[in-house]
Amino acid sequence: MVVFRDQRITPEQHIAFSRRFGVLQIHVLKQFLLAGHPEILIVSNIIENGQSIGLGDAGKFWHSDLSYKELPSLGSMLHAQELPAEGGDTLFADMHKAWDKARRSTMRCSPVPSTLPELALARC
Repeated sequence: MVVFRDQRITPEQHIAFSRRFGVLQIHVLKQFLLAGHPEILIVSNIIENGQSIGLGDAGKFWHSDLSYKELPSLGSMLHAQELPAEGGDTLFADMHKAWDKARRSTMRCSPVPSTLPELALARC
């Protein structure tokens, strides 16, 4: 994880910087993409006119970054506009270490039925 504090960047600059690391993926939750900039997913708990302006429960699951896809993203870039005084942490997990330490018998996975086709799940 790398942090650049106090950055004032436009969506265009955010996208241009992100592209330096590879091809960008468009998130499956189209309703939360930034208008005119589908490369940017809005993550927010703000409600306007009774509607969430962004993905409000991103911290509820580990997979808001599309890491569950067959070809997962290299990483995620977050640009915080407003942060709470406490909490609001960004967490990450070293899945290579978890895989290396896993027992071989637990590495056999089977599909888990999902009502959301974009959320392909597996039980290992």
